[in-house]
Amino acid sequence: MPRPRFFVLLLCLAPLAGLIAAVAVYGVDVLRWDEWMVYGRMLERLDTGTFDLNSLIAQQNEQRLASARIFGLAFISLADLNRYVEFGFNIFLAGLLLVLVSVLFHRSSRRIGLKATWAYPMFALLAFSLAQWDGFFLGINNTLHVPVLCLASAVLLMDNPRMGPGKFLVLAALCFAGSFHFANGLFLWFCILPMLMAMDTSKRAKMLYTGLWLVPAAGTWILYLANFQLPAHHPSIWSFFDQPLHCILYFFTYLGGPIFAGRESPLPATAMGFWCFLFFVFNAWVLFTKNKETRRFLLPWLCLALFSLLSDGVTSVGRGGFPLSQALESRYVTFSTPFWYSLIALAAAAAMAAKKPLNLIMQSVQRMALIIICISFSCSQLMSVLVLDFRSELHEKGRQELYSLQSARHISRIFPDPDYLMTMLPRFFDHRLTVFRHIKYWDEYQLAEDNGQILAGHLASVVPNPVQLGKKGHAGLLLEGWAQDPATGNPAQWVLIVCQGKIVYASDTGITPPDNASGASEDSGFSLFLPWFFFPDDSPNIEVFAVMDDGVTVRPLQIDVDLPVRIPPRPEPEYTFERFFLST
Repeated sequence: MPRPRFFVLLLCLAPLAGLIAAVAVYGVDVLRWDEWMVYGRMLERLDTGTFDLNSLIAQQNEQRLASARIFGLAFISLADLNRYVEFGFNIFLAGLLLVLVSVLFHRSSRRIGLKATWAYPMFALLAFSLAQWDGFFLGINNTLHVPVLCLASAVLLMDNPRMGPGKFLVLAALCFAGSFHFANGLFLWFCILPMLMAMDTSKRAKMLYTGLWLVPAAGTWILYLANFQLPAHHPSIWSFFDQPLHCILYFFTYLGGPIFAGRESPLPATAMGFWCFLFFVFNAWVLFTKNKETRRFLLPWLCLALFSLLSDGVTSVGRGGFPLSQALESRYVTFSTPFWYSLIALAAAAAMAAKKPLNLIMQSVQRMALIIICISFSCSQLMSVLVLDFRSELHEKGRQELYSLQSARHISRIFPDPDYLMTMLPRFFDHRLTVFRHIKYWDEYQLAEDNGQILAGHLASVVPNPVQLGKKGHAGLLLEGWAQDPATGNPAQWVLIVCQGKIVYASDTGITPPDNASGASEDSGFSLFLPWFFFPDDSPNIEVFAVMDDGVTVRPLQIDVDLPVRIPPRPEPEYTFERFFLST
């Protein structure tokens, strides 16, 4: 491979390496927010045998999230919802998009004799940008990447303007596949229309294919909007008429998100979005007025950019009632990035296509713009790292709290309604998914060879109803004690709560044992609150076991209290999750 190409390849791989390093450092192996709802509803329907095609496109806020559920079925069965597997899959999707965009640029630039190898590293910076961390650090957000991937695939397919029935069906399938995720996937049908109308065929054939295109497009829109509900926690779409200037500023802020994603100060992103939109229009005009070949170069990139502009415009109307900082949500960066792919391609081509001395001026402007964008982009990456560092610490506390279930503050970092999350946990635990996948089923453990005559610790106390996460809280038992491996003195790997021959839940050690715990090692203490619905009745006769260092052998804990302990009833908690989610 020639050295320049090898150097360009290294520059393209550098952002990927940085993203992988960020995932390794800041990724947390725990479900967050919508993931609990999406996977929780899936498990419920799978367990009851009611999971069907409608379940694949069930509404979650304004989205359908089909890819999250389709891939989720695989992640449940093959990876037990290991978050890092899904993080890696999202990175793979971003890399696949980078390949498609690079191939499109290589093809289209070769036709006009454009040599701009600097564009490929710029594409890579955008594809693996930490500004779109929500698309990498939240597993179900493969739904962000799939519509853009389907669009890029369709545009690349249409880059050859000849059309036949087979190609038409593939295009329709790509747009259909990209439609049932985030709502803006529906825009794919509009984005492909300009390329259909520019086909290298007769006028009659163009009219035929365009008319046929509207049939699956209309059907897809009808299917998506069937039984659609507007989320109550979203602002009214009529807010656009109350504050049109704010919505316009929201539009440009959204557009500038990939380059300057600092939510604390959105105005730089607004300015970046405004000036780069004007720059985009100017470059498009230069290419459109040059000749037929440059117009052909322009068309696929306009279609890519159209997706971002339509997504931006509709979001600005639908969410314009939110402050400008909301336009810089990380997930929106994934949707506005195709605009920046197109801007890079158009800027490179327009600087070559313009006549002297305009081309020299444009090349100078291009260099200055690249410097400004790179500086802003670097600042954005730094801010994203700071955000990830802060959030990863909070999410880690939330993950750890799943083994204790006592702090509403920590649990709310991973789900805003801790009381409702508690009701979903038994299903995730029974399937041994996500943070519970390392815990075996009871028949997979082995009782120590001495039949448990050597105890591994003590269950020191069982207290009914001491914990209240929300306004009322669930009825339940607080179990406290200590557990260790007698052979090594190490804290036990897990503390298993067993009832009627079934592990109902597990805690880990890691806190200081009680003062009266003689012989207990440091950090061998545990404290776990279990709501009533984890048990078969309100007076459970529980056993407690500790998992030894080998991960297979278990030893019982001495129980220092009289069992069973009755769980007194409590009023049902007041769930608040509907303030944050519309989930069907």
